[in-house]
Amino acid sequence: MTPPPRTPITASPNIYLSGLSMPENGVDFLDPRWRRRWRQALRESTELAHIGRWCHLGLVLGSPAGTRALRLERARIVEDAELPGPDWPERLELYGSQRAWAAFLAPVPPPFHNDLPALDRRQEDFEVRSGREVMVRHLRSPQLVFECARQVGRGV
Repeated sequence: MTPPPRTPITASPNIYLSGLSMPENGVDFLDPRWRRRWRQALRESTELAHIGRWCHLGLVLGSPAGTRALRLERARIVEDAELPGPDWPERLELYGSQRAWAAFLAPVPPPFHNDLPALDRRQEDFEVRSGREVMVRHLRSPQLVFECARQVGRGV
C-alpha cells in the first residue's frame, strides 16, 4: 500500500507574533519590538543559561530587507547593531529570503525549516554565508537561540 502524496507545507510571510504583526519587510528580526521580546525569551531559557555558558559568538542575520548583527556572550544578546563590530568573536552569518526567514522563525516551522543545517542544505533561498565551523561547534546554542525566537512567535 503506497502512502498518499504529501502536500507541500508553505509558510506565509503574514504570520503574527503574539499581537505584533510581521513588519512590512516580512523579516521580524529587523523589528526592535520583536527583538526585545526575543531577548526576554533568551533570559528566561534555563537550558540556554546552562549550555550557553561557553557560547560567545556574533550572529549576523541578513535578508534583502536588511541585516542585524547580534553579539552573544554566554548565549545572551549583549549588543545589537546593523553591522558586526571589528572586535566581535567568531561569527555565524546567515542570509535568507523573506520567505525562508518567515518559515524558519514560524512557531511551528514546516519540514526542512526547523534547524540551520536542514535549512542551509534544502532551501535555495537560505545560506550560511560564513561561519559553518562556528555553527557546528556551537550547534545546540544557536538552535536554542532560534527556539526562543519561535517562542516569541507562539506568545510564550
